Amino acid sequence: MNRQHGFAVVDLETTGLSNLDRIVEIGVVLLRPDLTVEGTWETLIQPERDIPNSYIHKITATDVVDAPVFRDIAAYLGALLNGRTLVAHNASFERRFLANEFARAGAEDGMCEWLDTMRLTKQHLGVGKLSEALAIAQIHNRLAHSALADAQATADLLAYLHANHHADIVHFPAALFTTPASEVRTLPRGGAPSWAGQLSRTLPTTGTKDEATYRAELTRALVDREISRTEMRQLESTAIAAGLSSDDVEAINEEFTRQLAVEAWSDGIITDEERATLLSIAEALGVDPALVHSLLDDPLTGPTPSTFTLHPGDRVAFTGALTIPRDTWAARAAVRELF
Repeated sequence: MNRQHGFAVVDLETTGLSNLDRIVEIGVVLLRPDLTVEGTWETLIQPERDIPNSYIHKITATDVVDAPVFRDIAAYLGALLNGRTLVAHNASFERRFLANEFARAGAEDGMCEWLDTMRLTKQHLGVGKLSEALAIAQIHNRLAHSALADAQATADLLAYLHANHHADIVHFPAALFTTPASEVRTLPRGGAPSWAGQLSRTLPTTGTKDEATYRAELTRALVDREISRTEMRQLESTAIAAGLSSDDVEAINEEFTRQLAVEAWSDGIITDEERATLLSIAEALGVDPALVHSLLDDPLTGPTPSTFTLHPGDRVAFTGALTIPRDTWAARAAVRELF
């Protein structure tokens, strides 16, 4: 093969298909001019937005909590691509998303024309889908919809098309990135446990416990029905300082999830938004998703004792939808404290 530069086979996983969506995972396979593998590179990316399509690529908000943002890896990614023919299956997708991310990051975009294996498979195999082309070529994809696995399968497909169908892969320019870059921090898929998993290993197994402090912190974190990266770190610090074991935290998190499900059922229906929110919260807290599905599939109500007594110093939490304004209830409670 008469060529001077190699190839960079790229695959991306994203939060969706629009120009407002973001990259959540990048996989790159570097090939020599003879199409043998020179190296690979991969990382999850913190998209700084929600991930509504986790059911496709199995990447959740918890997975990317500690992942780098694109601007942190942009220059290094450019250095990887520099001097190589860029390759992807349905290359217009990868090119568009990378161009958008380079622009958002204010980083150099040295991309040029891509070699699209989808165009080649349509021409030589009569199919366009990657899975169909791989089946014809008898190439195994170890984990479909995983960026590096898809990139590796695409690299194997490129070699197959060239060897068996003499596909033209020569007449393509090389990417040109000039920004110097050093090694960057990456987070490969599966490279770090979830927040709940990390927390369980750092918590003590014995000691004085202060569950109330952790419960209060969890209540604050769940006010907006989301748990941010900062809130996760605060919960971790609070649990450690409170002397809680992993079993303690698991029990409290499950209890709060059950209460959220009760609140969601208060109007007699679970909306798609409520379901997605509860599943997202449960995942961040490490609560078994099967339990959450069971809580959402059947109407739930909280316990209703026949009588109860409040004592001085007791706290009352106003939750759920209130027909009387919350401020009014708070004012009434303050008046009762005077007697």
